[in-house]
Amino acid sequence: MDKLRAEKLAAIARCPNCYDRVEFRKPTITCMGCGAAYAFEQDCPVLMTPEDRQRVNTFLKTHTYQTVPAVNSRLRRIFFPPGPCYDPRRPGRLRQLWSRFQPENIIIDVGAQSKRLRDDVLTVDLAPFKGVDLVGNALRLPIAEGTVDLVINTGVLEHVEDVDGVVAEFHRVLRPGGVVYTEIPFMQGYHPDPTDFQRLTYQGLSRTFKQFEIEEMDVSSGPFSNLAWTIREITAAPFAGQRAFTWVWMLSGWLSFWVKYLDKVAVRWKFAHRVASSYYVTARKR
Repeated sequence: MDKLRAEKLAAIARCPNCYDRVEFRKPTITCMGCGAAYAFEQDCPVLMTPEDRQRVNTFLKTHTYQTVPAVNSRLRRIFFPPGPCYDPRRPGRLRQLWSRFQPENIIIDVGAQSKRLRDDVLTVDLAPFKGVDLVGNALRLPIAEGTVDLVINTGVLEHVEDVDGVVAEFHRVLRPGGVVYTEIPFMQGYHPDPTDFQRLTYQGLSRTFKQFEIEEMDVSSGPFSNLAWTIREITAAPFAGQRAFTWVWMLSGWLSFWVKYLDKVAVRWKFAHRVASSYYVTARKR
């Protein structure tokens, strides 16, 4: 972790048990309030209660059994098809979002796994994936109240059991005037990571972010991304065997992924949201 991100993390990190400050002294982390002890894993601080950690570990162990198609062999990984979703306006949308925040602002990406959208962004996830800066539970973020300027979460809320609880945590850690940026599926197939619980309409998103002032809500990947996803799944669905399903799913993915690029035009259609693959929301804490 570079010096700037380390300083930011030290300033906002808190004990998930009592929310008091913590002291980082490798290989341990100690709460200065309740005295709870935490540890580093793969050089990443893990700030989770024992109960949360046990539950998350159970989730991760079942991941490979829940995820279909199972792509375990090297050969299957080589032939894995491109994704079915295309969001043509995302680069411009993110540039506009970045223009609102400077490197000294505190930005966290919850559920980022190994990707980092910008060098100064702190990545938070439920396991110490490569490149993750902090391991924590999204329902009990180990972060001080009112310390974050921007919370990013993309393709995360469909995977959490208590979406209202997670959004309430985003609200808690944001400063007044802070921003949350979300991307969430609407019409996409089942894709556990390690679980998959819900999809939300525009009305559902408005209710979920009712604590915030919604600045913008629109289609991210459109109806043709939905069609590409659906073709892939329907083509493979008749095959009961996991091996056969996987290979047909991958072949269908290669034959149909190009359909998504029609969303370059379709995302601007007035009623594209009715069958869109996903939405995005930008909302501000009042």
